[in-house]
Amino acid sequence: MSEKRQTERQSPEIMRKKRKQKRMRRIAAAVVFIALAVMYVTEFFRIPAAMLATTIDSAAVLLSGGDGYPVSVPVSNFRRAEAMGASTAFLGARDLVIFSPSAAEMLRIQHGYATPAITSNNTHICIYSRGGTELRVESRTRNLFTKTFEKPILTVTMSNGGYLAVATRSERYMAQVIVYNAGLEELYTWRSANNTPSILSFLGDNKYLAIAYPMVTDGELGTEITILRSGEEVTKIHKENSLALQIEYLGNDRIRVIYNNCTLVYNRSTGEELERYFYGGRPLLYASSAENGATALVFGDAYQSALNHVVVISEHMEELVHIQVGLPVADVLLTRDRVYILSGTQVLKYNMQGELLETIQLDSLGQSLIYSKKVLVITITDILEIK
Repeated sequence: MSEKRQTERQSPEIMRKKRKQKRMRRIAAAVVFIALAVMYVTEFFRIPAAMLATTIDSAAVLLSGGDGYPVSVPVSNFRRAEAMGASTAFLGARDLVIFSPSAAEMLRIQHGYATPAITSNNTHICIYSRGGTELRVESRTRNLFTKTFEKPILTVTMSNGGYLAVATRSERYMAQVIVYNAGLEELYTWRSANNTPSILSFLGDNKYLAIAYPMVTDGELGTEITILRSGEEVTKIHKENSLALQIEYLGNDRIRVIYNNCTLVYNRSTGEELERYFYGGRPLLYASSAENGATALVFGDAYQSALNHVVVISEHMEELVHIQVGLPVADVLLTRDRVYILSGTQVLKYNMQGELLETIQLDSLGQSLIYSKKVLVITITDILEIK
């Protein structure tokens, strides 16, 4: 039988699949060609490995295949998931696994850390041992950087531009923060004589870094935040009787700090308080922010589920949505136009008018929600995509 007649006998689905694979190969070849051209023009050996790996990874992701979700949870004793653009990283007690957008396994490492933690951007992820001395930076397919410090690691953060900030204990000081550029070359070290950093956050670009640490004043626990620009102190923010939980950049020189009892917006350069939202004594359980600057705050009590409710506030601290959940809340996820609430073996999906759109039943207990260009729910056994 001729090749032409064989082709005619193939089903439309097979033909579409072959055309898609051929298109992906062409795209991947183009990406590799561009990467080689860039290497030639800029002299290959001067390009940091972290930057080169991003281009090569993009081709690998295109060729990764994968049948999409649902899939089984790829790690034992799941701890946390992190979005890496459209890819997703899953951290377990012993392993770190990265999936492509189509749920193909791109990377698996056995970290061996007693208290593993991760921080990521769209293309790289850093895994470290909280209280240990080692960290690793991985692309979506390979190791880029491994570093062992002399003193224990406190916390780590990574910017969208690939900069890395690492807080550790110090020999002569209480703590220090070491900042690396996108090529993972050390830029500067900031030292603290009296305080231990609990939060690090790059603020909109690679130059600004917020360092938060708890402070005790007159027996009351508060927070002090130091903001650096290229290693130099710009301003300090003091907040008495409030513990900082999360720091985010909103754009236009504005930062948002989510505290245990209020959420405040400050000027990044001056530390001036611009806007506020107080909780009125309601205990905060969870918080989730969306790309449009809105934030979902879960208030209530883990032991009195009837009190649990969700409030969505805008970047200007205006209440947009109020949802009376009345159920145990395991996690919350906010996108541009939906609020997802994980409770036991179900996910509740609301619109931005607070109307319940759908209740999605799960086959096993839900553990976490994650948004990596699609909404995923991680249960005890599986990872599912929610439409």
